[in-house]
Amino acid sequence: ILQDCTSPHLARLVDWGPQVLQHEGRHFLAYAEGFIEGEPLTNVAPLPMHQALRMVVEVCDGLHAIHAHPSRYVHRDVKPGNIMCGEHFVLVDPGIAFAPDEESITGIGCRPPGTLGYMSPEQCEYFRRSVDLGPRCDIFSLGLTLVFAITGHHAYARYPNLGRSRGRLQQQAINAGRWRPEYAHSMPEEAVRLAARMIGY
Repeated sequence: ILQDCTSPHLARLVDWGPQVLQHEGRHFLAYAEGFIEGEPLTNVAPLPMHQALRMVVEVCDGLHAIHAHPSRYVHRDVKPGNIMCGEHFVLVDPGIAFAPDEESITGIGCRPPGTLGYMSPEQCEYFRRSVDLGPRCDIFSLGLTLVFAITGHHAYARYPNLGRSRGRLQQQAINAGRWRPEYAHSMPEEAVRLAARMIGY
């Protein structure tokens, strides 16, 4: 995917090996992304409003390079930890990205692919063959990431009974469709409207 898709806001492929590496009894295909000067969004949020919006625009540019590919790739792991903040915002680690028409080579065990708390509801239904994972999944995850970028906490972190929860309870809230704009504490109105459109409620 990194070989075929290029954007200044998408990690650059430095090298990859068809050889299989072995570590602790397990086999892995290896690839290397280019070094990015900066820190992940998890370390620098909250951001000023203008920087948070620039993050969305630049990450969308990286996602467009993935989504516009003829194979219709989907990143499936958009989250604050996979967005590097430096001179530009750069989306990294497409380790579980896939194309709907291709067989995945990523081992994910018995859980859906993605990060708890940032997966779209349809990603959680991954094992149902009728589910179509498309670009909308990545935009959904980016909407939750926008809330984190502005507030410094997960979109669900201040919910009643969810304030101290981890990814699993947050994911249950996402799947139940319980996010509402009125819960977006300390966010400007225009950002709330944008997040609501991206999250889709």
